[in-house]
Amino acid sequence: MFPFGSNLPESLVMYTDPQTVTVNTVAKSLARTESGDHHGAFESTADGLVLSVSHALARRNRSTVRLDVSKTSADPLVPSTNRPYSMSCYLVVDVPPQGFSTAEVTNNAKALIDWLAIAGNQTKLVNHES
Repeated sequence: MFPFGSNLPESLVMYTDPQTVTVNTVAKSLARTESGDHHGAFESTADGLVLSVSHALARRNRSTVRLDVSKTSADPLVPSTNRPYSMSCYLVVDVPPQGFSTAEVTNNAKALIDWLAIAGNQTKLVNHES
């Protein structure tokens, strides 16, 4: 109905609060912590998780969903000392303002997500296989 990247009123494009992400079969509830033009964030400080969604609309429209994870763990050099660690996983959809329908963009993003869901592909990715 709307072309990908169209400037819809923010009230039509906000994610509900809270959002849920499932990590290792455990559902984690993340409350909204930020909301603005073309971005929003959800966080669970207890779990060290931040989910952010942002959009950059210009010559190419970029939509990014990102999961940041923080934790404290033993320092491998000084095992009696704990230190903070963090990691991020994100998916970027980069599309020109014209030429692709919303359905085409959705189908191609889903194809990549489905490919990652195939047994072994995530492990190969994090083990730096190509």
